[in-house]
Amino acid sequence: MPMYDIILLSVPFVLAGLALLIHGINLGLILLQRRRCNACRRMACKWRVR
Repeated sequence: MPMYDIILLSVPFVLAGLALLIHGINLGLILLQRRRCNACRRMACKWRVR
């Protein structure tokens, strides 16, 4: 059954691709949160100075 073998061989690659995608999305969200925090800190600093 060559088709079955091809599916079995492709499964690890698909899982690896999904894992990389999820990892990339998580990294993106963390970076966005850090940027927001930096912006919030800047605003807080401005308010504190005033």
